[in-house]
Amino acid sequence: MRKRLPLVLAAVLSACDVPPTPLEPLHILDVMPLTQKTNESKTVQVQLDADPSFLVDYGAPAARMVGQPRMEIGPRSIPLRYLGHGLFEGYVEPLVAGSYPVGVKLGDGREATFATPYQVTSVARASYEFARVDPQVQGQPFTVTITVSVHGQATGEPPFEGSATLTVYSGGKIAFRAQVGPFTAGKTEHQVTIDQSGDDFVAQIEDAEGEQAFSNAFPVAPPPL
Repeated sequence: MRKRLPLVLAAVLSACDVPPTPLEPLHILDVMPLTQKTNESKTVQVQLDADPSFLVDYGAPAARMVGQPRMEIGPRSIPLRYLGHGLFEGYVEPLVAGSYPVGVKLGDGREATFATPYQVTSVARASYEFARVDPQVQGQPFTVTITVSVHGQATGEPPFEGSATLTVYSGGKIAFRAQVGPFTAGKTEHQVTIDQSGDDFVAQIEDAEGEQAFSNAFPVAPPPL
């Protein structure tokens, strides 16, 4: 009997040695939000199709997450807090304007990437000032000069490049309209032709952010005979 005891013990130990369950592949279902401005921070939530792995201490009882889950947004590695049911949350500090790939790494070694990039947009805004517009003649092209000043440009951002709508009004009605740009800070010139005459023409420029400026009022004389 003594000689058989080691064999019986080995069989019992072998029966208790259960292989680990393979982990399911990881996928990112959603990232909310996917945009921020260069001058702000954002709390971002990531929805996965799986939960993190836990180590369970049945003596306590207690469970401990395996490793620290992290979200990768471009150059940033952001620790994630687990909210339950595959939902995680992280805090993204300001980033330079650009488009960044998004990925998640769980502490158990699983990784996933998201198809849609994270967009960081500039907060740079432009202001405009017209040079004086002299009296003009109907049907003859003339040049409108506008000085563009840029505000809120962050260090390291790409150069500001804007566009806007240039409109000339007379008596509240549109006499000329055109999209202008792209333009940068400094002076920008645009050619205008007005096919009517009158005494109260005013040019306006307005961009997508609602920034606008107006010229002085100027007359447009009929064409010479």
